[in-house]
Amino acid sequence: MAHDGYEDYLLYLNTLYREGLVSPDFALDANNQDWQDVTSGKAGGYTGNYDHPIRVSPGILASLRAYEPEAKLTPVNCFESVTDPTKYYHPVYAAAGLLNFIPVYSQHPEAAIMYLDWLCQYDTIYFLQNGLDGITSDLNADGIPVVKDVDADHHDMTYNSMQNIDYTLLVNGQWLDTPEKTMKAQALSYQGFADLFEEEYTVGNYDALLGGFHFDVPLENNSKYGTTLNSYEQEILVKCTMASSAEECSKLYQDMLKQYMEMGGQAVMEEKYAAWDKAHAQ
Repeated sequence: MAHDGYEDYLLYLNTLYREGLVSPDFALDANNQDWQDVTSGKAGGYTGNYDHPIRVSPGILASLRAYEPEAKLTPVNCFESVTDPTKYYHPVYAAAGLLNFIPVYSQHPEAAIMYLDWLCQYDTIYFLQNGLDGITSDLNADGIPVVKDVDADHHDMTYNSMQNIDYTLLVNGQWLDTPEKTMKAQALSYQGFADLFEEEYTVGNYDALLGGFHFDVPLENNSKYGTTLNSYEQEILVKCTMASSAEECSKLYQDMLKQYMEMGGQAVMEEKYAAWDKAHAQ
């Protein structure tokens, strides 16, 4: 909210809004679930997770092509970093899976660690996720295991989830021994859009930046003011976007930012900076 570049972002949205390139009802879609302008071909672009257009739900590209069979949605790098104009950072999930810990009351902590260590081994992960070649999966022309329906003689090998990812706790999703294989394996989940997935995956992981930073200490001010500040952030976004001119947009932002900082924003910012500095002290 108070960082360099945010006012420029609001001014850009304001320009798009005044030129009729943003839905006049955008403020009513609080949960970003109204895709009608995209699926009807009215919207020229939108932002979301890199694979969002080809997911089965909400089925953006499939619905758009039902309306216009030749329609395309192409991923692009369009938001350069305010700190380094040569970068187009994209937030990505960690490759690691669940955060695991052994409780102090565990009667067999060594055995638990041995189990987690066993789960870290590639052969273990491969077997749990893909099973036996020819029985639970077949290798395609690219050497990628493709899950298949098991026959009656192997009914006990039915997966409890896609690639049994509930069993491979230490990795985030399917994992093969090279990034290229992993990408091609994930692409198979998007039937009819596998080629587009690879393009989206490449753009979505361009200048990848691990997101979701978590502080290792309680943030009292954030707990106290966070809900109110989040609500006010949305108010700032809506009012600045819908301002009648760039000058009004800029003035609104400065006035509302001052109010935002006074109602707890300054305290939260200082608290987070202090916690960050402490966590990264040399």
